[in-house]
Amino acid sequence: GQALGEVPLRPDQRTELAGLSIMGGSGDDGCGLLIEGVDADIHAVRLARNAGSGAVVRSAAPSFSGCRFEDNASAESGGGIRNIGGGPVLVDCVFERNVAATFGGAIYSRGGSVNMLDCTLESNSTRSGAWGGAIFGEEASVDLFGTSFSHNRSLEAGGALYLLGGGAEVERCSFTGDYAEEARAIFSRGAGLYISQSTLCGEMHAVVGGDFVAGAGNSFDTGCFPDC
Repeated sequence: GQALGEVPLRPDQRTELAGLSIMGGSGDDGCGLLIEGVDADIHAVRLARNAGSGAVVRSAAPSFSGCRFEDNASAESGGGIRNIGGGPVLVDCVFERNVAATFGGAIYSRGGSVNMLDCTLESNSTRSGAWGGAIFGEEASVDLFGTSFSHNRSLEAGGALYLLGGGAEVERCSFTGDYAEEARAIFSRGAGLYISQSTLCGEMHAVVGGDFVAGAGNSFDTGCFPDC
């Protein structure tokens, strides 16, 4: 497709992208999309096979709706999205087969916040990194509602979600077939993690680790992903 290049925006402007496919970018920073210091509404955009994160968010609060992040890769953290001090909001988005060399195969957030509603994260992974096959939050606020995780993978802990400081609320989410050596689904270290009304695959001690509070309505399915 035709390259969009750089489009300068004033800090008080809001931009909108809709119905685009952004594919095959390569480089170090936001090779699909870089959002820095501006507001943006991004709808039905596909970011695929970009090398260097599908999107990089810095000190911005974009909204993504109906977007797809597929087969993006990063030599650092956050194969799908790397968020530095921003606050992306994601609704009805899909993350599939994104890979990060270090942390957060689909999403990495250092500081700031990530809010997800009715999203799907499947088969995302880390390579040399050990934590957060789908999402890694470092001193970040991560709120997940009605979101499904399946077959995400990291090497050491938190096959789907790893939190280092910060806090998170997980409500009405499902975790199926995610894998790590410790805490197949979720691991929290020094973070305020609250899980409620969610379905997790396996016994509680096998799928959730570290510091967390289990609220009401959680279901642990011990038959869906048996130990080898």
